Amino acid sequence: MAELQRRETQRLAERLRLAREKAGTRALAEGVAETIALSEARGDRFTPASRNGGVRRKKDGLDWLYDKGRISHRQKLAGEKYGDDWRRAQAMSPRSCLDDTVRGYHDAAPHEARAHAALRLARARALALNGNAALAEAADRIGGEGLKPIEWAGGDDRLAGRLEDRAQRALELLEGYYFG
Repeated sequence: MAELQRRETQRLAERLRLAREKAGTRALAEGVAETIALSEARGDRFTPASRNGGVRRKKDGLDWLYDKGRISHRQKLAGEKYGDDWRRAQAMSPRSCLDDTVRGYHDAAPHEARAHAALRLARARALALNGNAALAEAADRIGGEGLKPIEWAGGDDRLAGRLEDRAQRALELLEGYYFG
């Protein structure tokens, strides 16, 4: 009789654990949906969710330019490649409090990874952008920081148009550099 009660208690405890886990997952999903809805109401756009419930991310400057038809798919890929190197080359890369490795570079020393990304970035700026500081800044802001032209311009529409043209030219040159 005691064995039967013990098994029933274990079964009830397992059901309770599963119910709590399910409720926690549902609350998390509702919180994320609410946050996305509030951001979308403010004008932010997000990538669509995949069929298997994949992660949605906020659309950045490259996504905005691509969605508006201002840049090609290859230019977007070139901007993403440039942006990856830009973020990796930054001195203030995210770090864990437990170790000193730059996230995403567990197999390499963090200083070597940062130096390698900085070298690739310098080559792209020199060879693709011809050392032009304005084009490099456009690539940094749009590809690296992920800003939309209007955000970069501080809300000034006329300046945003000029900066968008500059970003399009930088991405055009980067496309030729990365994909020949």
